[in-house]
Amino acid sequence: MDPPFVPDENQTGDYRRVFDLPGSWDGIPAVVRFEGVDSCARVWLNGG
Repeated sequence: MDPPFVPDENQTGDYRRVFDLPGSWDGIPAVVRFEGVDSCARVWLNGG
């Protein structure tokens, strides 16, 4: 890694995933992990 330079082999794409958390998770913090993001990621939650 050589921030802020983007790698030469930088795959780009848009990915949309829909998922529902169980009601039993209400009020419990959750973590979203992106393994494989090397340079930049934009994340929208709840249609944002």
